[in-house]
Amino acid sequence: MITREHLINFIKKQKVSLLASVDEAGFPNMKAMFVPSKIEGELFLF
Repeated sequence: MITREHLINFIKKQKVSLLASVDEAGFPNMKAMFVPSKIEGELFLF
């Protein structure tokens, strides 16, 4: 079973994160960011 701790450890080992969203017009947006500098509960600070 994958736990929250497994996911957090996996995220911390990565060098780059890709964040994706869709704007109001339906166009995709993707940004490459470094790993989160701080993880608190459900909050990831980049």
